[in-house]
Amino acid sequence: GENELFIDLIPRTCWFTNVRSCTNSSDWDRLRDHVYSRVDYTCECCNNKTNNIEAHERWHYDDDTKTQTLVRLVALCKMCHTTTHIGLAQLRDKGDEALEHLKKVRNFTHEEALEHKKQAFQVWRERNTIMWNLDLSLLTNNNIKLIKQFSSEERVSIVNEKLHEI
Repeated sequence: GENELFIDLIPRTCWFTNVRSCTNSSDWDRLRDHVYSRVDYTCECCNNKTNNIEAHERWHYDDDTKTQTLVRLVALCKMCHTTTHIGLAQLRDKGDEALEHLKKVRNFTHEEALEHKKQAFQVWRERNTIMWNLDLSLLTNNNIKLIKQFSSEERVSIVNEKLHEI
């Protein structure tokens, strides 16, 4: 994905367990601050300089080993982050706004944006059939201590609990 804006739907079995939930808050804040300062508070996708920047996790999915591996943390403006998670944006009635942002940033026609979204949801549906293992070695190899590691089964249980709360 490099620095290109794209729809990056997280498989359902991976919801609610992310870097923030696996590290203590001071390490998470340190990580985010590092990412933000590395890019001088500039969105890595649309190049918008803003203090309203958010950290986004980029993952690699290995279908053979069924492993979701953290490969990078990037700084995104709120709108690029919303667009990246367009499924959640749709649930929050921000889907149309997110699609328009994708078109603007990627210089997509409406049809190209819809095709990109369609393909992203197809990948998401395929990934939803797998119980992913979580690999956060990018963190541990850089001396970030994990306060919690979740098994695939624990992650599914957390998703089910959180969805019942909604």
